[in-house]
Amino acid sequence: MISVSKQTSIYTIGYEGVVFETFLRKLKNSGIKQLIDVRRNPISRKPGFSKNKLAQKLQAEGITYIHIPELGIPSEMRRELNNKEDYVKLFDKYETDLLPTAQRQKEILINLLEEKPSVLLCFESDPEYCHRTRLAKVIADETGLQQIHLHYSH
Repeated sequence: MISVSKQTSIYTIGYEGVVFETFLRKLKNSGIKQLIDVRRNPISRKPGFSKNKLAQKLQAEGITYIHIPELGIPSEMRRELNNKEDYVKLFDKYETDLLPTAQRQKEILINLLEEKPSVLLCFESDPEYCHRTRLAKVIADETGLQQIHLHYSH
């Protein structure tokens, strides 16, 4: 098991269905100091969530932004997702085929987690329908960190 000293949890969050201000408030209230974007393509139609704008807004609030696209899923693999079984198959393939090819990026991620409280970002609000949950599980298994999926109060 890899030692991660400063953080006891690996946080994840999605931004689907929320405005930037709600998202930012959740990060700050959770003590997040670093956001690690694990989207393959960090572009969003939601205002404030594309890579450059998100990085600027977070930096202004004292939160570091880092993008690791290799830990995302290529869009061509996400085209035929019609039900939960399709997602499970995709995430199984992600864990068995894609993550092993991104060993260096996983090591970078683990090193980043050692620095300060960090959250993994992707779009989906429901962590069961997002690859970040599998990524967090793999990292948790390797490091002993606890997974915490941040949710919004409605």
